[in-house]
Amino acid sequence: MTLERSIAALHSGGMYARDAASIATPIGLVRVTGTGDRIDAIDIGVESGSTSDAPAILEALRQLEAYFAGRLAVFDLPLALSPIPRGADLRQAIVDIAYGTTASYGALAKAIGSSPRAIG
Repeated sequence: MTLERSIAALHSGGMYARDAASIATPIGLVRVTGTGDRIDAIDIGVESGSTSDAPAILEALRQLEAYFAGRLAVFDLPLALSPIPRGADLRQAIVDIAYGTTASYGALAKAIGSSPRAIG
């Protein structure tokens, strides 16, 4: 199979079909990208995407709005699986940062046995 046919097969299979929606927040525009059943990315300070009616994206926007209104401290969203095992470790370290606190790259790196540069 040629590379062109492989790429065409990926596109036709819906692998690249993602929805996006944005919400204005105190830290700037936040865009949520994903599908009907999972969140692939949350980006801060990017241009607004199209308005989506995908259930997972709408739930993410609802939870973000509640977070910034001070009504939510813990998110419960269906996140896409990390493509690499270390990505799952990093995500969990970020999730483990308590509400209202911060953590440096160094602290996150120490928590998962990595280097600060790799985290950054």
